[in-house]
Amino acid sequence: MRFFPLALSLSAGLVAAQNSCSVYDVAGTCISTEECAAAGKTSTPNFCPNDPADVQCCTTTPNPEIPTSNCQPHVVEHGKTILEANKGAVHVVWCYANKSGEHGKGLALDFMVGSYNPKGQVLAEWVMENHESLDVMYIIWGQKIWNPSNGEAPTPWENWRDMEDRGSVTDNHWDHPHVSFNAA
Repeated sequence: MRFFPLALSLSAGLVAAQNSCSVYDVAGTCISTEECAAAGKTSTPNFCPNDPADVQCCTTTPNPEIPTSNCQPHVVEHGKTILEANKGAVHVVWCYANKSGEHGKGLALDFMVGSYNPKGQVLAEWVMENHESLDVMYIIWGQKIWNPSNGEAPTPWENWRDMEDRGSVTDNHWDHPHVSFNAA
């Protein structure tokens, strides 16, 4: 009789940690990050909001397609290189947007990783370390910008220049690294 409440408590915890989730339309399951890694899958924080911190949305995340419509060919190719080096980190990639700036010219990619996901910083710093071969104009992640076209030397993300608060997680680039490329 003493074991019943404990068993009920454990199974309630397992049910909570086994909820379905979705990361940018990729179906997953809320399980521990350790269990997800052991299965060779990708854990993404902030998609299982009522679970403990070590329970995240676990998905099988193949590298997403880079949209080619209005996206410059060299940007698509460099984007594929970035995805290959950062397998499983990115759920969706955006390129063209009907607005001013590099997105309007098909010269920028947004690598959607999920809100406050540390994989965004890893990807951003990898792009920084490879900026010459990728012909990068600048990178934004986590309300900071690094701009080699201004002569800035590679430096850890913490030392990048701060940006103004634009008001939201997405506008402040806390859910995606933004990479702008030079024109071919």
